Amino acid sequence: MPFPLLEVRDLRIDFDMYEGTFKVLDGFSLVVQKGEKVGIVGETGCGKSITMQAALGILPMPPGRISSGEIRFLGKDLLTANARDLKEIRSRISLIPQDPSASLNPVFKVGTQLMDVIKYSASSRGQTGNAKERRRLALNALKEVGLPDPERNMNSYPIQLSGGMQQRILIAMALVTEPELLIADEPSTALDVTIQDQILRLMKEIVDKRQLTIVIITHNLGVVRELTDRTYVMYAGQLAEVARTKHLFSQSKHPYTQGLIKSVPKLTGEGISSGIEGMIPDYSNPPNGCRFRPRCEYAMAICEEKPPDFVVEEEHKVACFLYRK
Repeated sequence: MPFPLLEVRDLRIDFDMYEGTFKVLDGFSLVVQKGEKVGIVGETGCGKSITMQAALGILPMPPGRISSGEIRFLGKDLLTANARDLKEIRSRISLIPQDPSASLNPVFKVGTQLMDVIKYSASSRGQTGNAKERRRLALNALKEVGLPDPERNMNSYPIQLSGGMQQRILIAMALVTEPELLIADEPSTALDVTIQDQILRLMKEIVDKRQLTIVIITHNLGVVRELTDRTYVMYAGQLAEVARTKHLFSQSKHPYTQGLIKSVPKLTGEGISSGIEGMIPDYSNPPNGCRFRPRCEYAMAICEEKPPDFVVEEEHKVACFLYRK
């Protein structure tokens, strides 16, 4: 059986801060097969972005520290790989960050930044290319993401472009290297609603056209419902539930997942959604066992132990003692 494209096993990440040690990730696991569209959802601060930063090798260390676990790309352990292998592997993974204004360098033109990405990726794969070829690839990438007048945009500085155009440039940068895995970290969160819709439609079109493998990190349930095949629900650094996306929305099991879905405003005018009482725990002193326990109306004494992942149906797992057999 072929290796998964990306596999995270029992990953634990701590942050050593002045105030003490913050235990953020608590044994999170993830599997992404080639060609899949996978979502990771949860409230802000649940550890979604940190997981992917660790996979990309861009987690700030210190203060971050991977205390245990494995991260594998096509079977190769990224945490023990040498610098040369890591450089080659990272050239096959692309990231669409969430804030274009913070991700594009304001003092360099768009074309310069885009061609630098192409040059670095080619070098990482042991390939060569001239400036003319890099410019051709850059222009084609800008055309693919629907930017009008690519020549003019190549010669523009980021500040001369709107937020939506900047986001399209980040997508072009991520795609121009022909990645095997695309990671989108809240790709539309900094944009207004109308532009968000345009960007998400563009991403869906390109992902389907290229048959890309993608991991989408978001707190927006509508995004994963529209774009993904499977969804991981994450709470305070722990897995709460994972299932096929359609199944998750129709037959969610974990109290946290059910609370998230109930929190989504409805267009039918059925009143204000109730939300979930309480807040994400303090990572410097997280609760024992299930970290959702202090906010859960079904909490039991056994919840002071960390629940395993119970299989409730095929491809559907839930980390909750309500489903122990």
